[in-house]
Amino acid sequence: TAQRPPSLRSSVSEGAFEKVDPVLVHLGSVRQWVVFGFLLCPEDLREAGALELLLSILRTLYVLPVHGDCVLWPHSEFDADTKTLTRWLREKNEVKRFQTAIKEARVTAFQQAPPLHLAIRTSLTTKLAHLQSFVLDSPRALCAKLPLLLAALRIAQAEAEWWVSHLEPPDEIPKKMREEADMAPHDPMMVQALVRYLVGLRVLILARSARLSHDAGHELSEVRRMAVEKLLSEAPVAKCPDRVRKLLREAPAHLAAAADVEADLRGLRINVLRITLEMSCAGSHSLVVQSPPLGDLLDELQSCCTLSAAIDGLTGLMQSATGAPALLAHEDKFVNRLFANAIASKPSDSLALLQLACANAAPRQLLERCLGALGKRFVLLLDTTIDQLSARRLVLGPPQQSSSPLTLQQASHALSTLCAALDKAPPLAVPSARLLMREWLREQLELYLQAKVGQMCFGSRGELRTPAIILSKLHDLSHTLSLISRYVNIDVHMALDITLGREFGAFDGVQAQSAEAEGADLRKRTRGLSKLLADKSACSPFGRAAQTQLEGAPAPLLEHLRAWLTAQLDWVRWNG
Repeated sequence: TAQRPPSLRSSVSEGAFEKVDPVLVHLGSVRQWVVFGFLLCPEDLREAGALELLLSILRTLYVLPVHGDCVLWPHSEFDADTKTLTRWLREKNEVKRFQTAIKEARVTAFQQAPPLHLAIRTSLTTKLAHLQSFVLDSPRALCAKLPLLLAALRIAQAEAEWWVSHLEPPDEIPKKMREEADMAPHDPMMVQALVRYLVGLRVLILARSARLSHDAGHELSEVRRMAVEKLLSEAPVAKCPDRVRKLLREAPAHLAAAADVEADLRGLRINVLRITLEMSCAGSHSLVVQSPPLGDLLDELQSCCTLSAAIDGLTGLMQSATGAPALLAHEDKFVNRLFANAIASKPSDSLALLQLACANAAPRQLLERCLGALGKRFVLLLDTTIDQLSARRLVLGPPQQSSSPLTLQQASHALSTLCAALDKAPPLAVPSARLLMREWLREQLELYLQAKVGQMCFGSRGELRTPAIILSKLHDLSHTLSLISRYVNIDVHMALDITLGREFGAFDGVQAQSAEAEGADLRKRTRGLSKLLADKSACSPFGRAAQTQLEGAPAPLLEHLRAWLTAQLDWVRWNG
């Protein structure tokens, strides 16, 4: 088997590797399983310290996720009648104390848990930002930081799951307390940031998979193998069960195999899992507690398992560490709370959410809802910018009141930010397709221009506007396109030229020749205003009203409109 080339050996020293408690990675799941365990075996609450353990966890959460969007209210599950609690706890004094403690824990969780988790999300966001910067600046140190990275990513997953499941307070909380509750800790900004770093670190690590695999192979076959051999000589392996003793002695051989280029370390991970299960039994666990070297050996083997996944299972490792299925399971909360807030506050975060949804094979309906919300936001910002430009240009008469809460500066900045984010966004791997966001933006812009040109020339009742009004509206539209042209790699003025020419019949002769080649979709797309006006059998009120207005208009007005359009097209070409 081919060995890894020496030139690719890791230059990171042994002391630079981060030591992370294996339990820390699964801390969120451990808390949930403690509650599940007491729900399934409530008689275990009689054990010493069991009540204190349960109450300490119930003070940090008031919703227990089960599967998808199914949840339990844990305080209500334990708030049973006196007869049931007596069967669980046996002592009446303990029953009364437990009932009082459960009610207090429910109120404490509702009041104190959200600010506590907000502080955790804030601190975690800062830590992930530092880790991302560190890996970008020092790619060779990625292998050393991998255990810490995975721990931080899994905690971020748990925090995102906690946020989405605790958005709605339980009915058991008094109504007055629910109305007076501070909703600031439930703001989605920190969750957006966590998703941003989840997606960014996933892309960053997968892009460096070759280097990471080589560094991890040399680390396992050399440094970690020697550490395991040393711990094996110090730990009381002879006191372990026969099966565990045999598996422990095979561990150095599995680690030495990591030096091969095509190493398959699934056997190592399975053996470590078997060892962990065997040593979790009552008798074996007491041996681990009494012998620190044996506990250090098990921790070292767990760390080796994590590092081995970077060699032959990095994609699956990143999928499990950066996926957020709990967020996607609550579709309405994901779209209406998280995605909608990301579009309005930081458009690049909305694209990170789309990447997360695609990476987790989200339903097509969810992706369509997200893209629909993104398209509505784009149209709204375009309309708002144009309306604010029109209102600023009007100096005669009373001031115009805009229906949008955004000012011209806010709308133009939001529009530019959104367009820049869409232009730079990576392709999205939607089901059975690959969506280029720049091309999606181009399509949205073309559809908007086609509809906008019709609105500029005709009123809501189909009446033909005067040339001066059309000129002013076209000027505002052209100025808005100039604002976004600096942020997109799309010739927006050429798109306007083509739309104007198509809508007023400049391509009517071309349509008949190209329709057969490009299909019926092109005929539908190039159905312009000229064709709509020429169709005397148009059944829509817009078509009938516009047809009547055009037939009744004097010839000089039409000639003036044609001459003005020609001059405006020349001006757009020269100034675009």
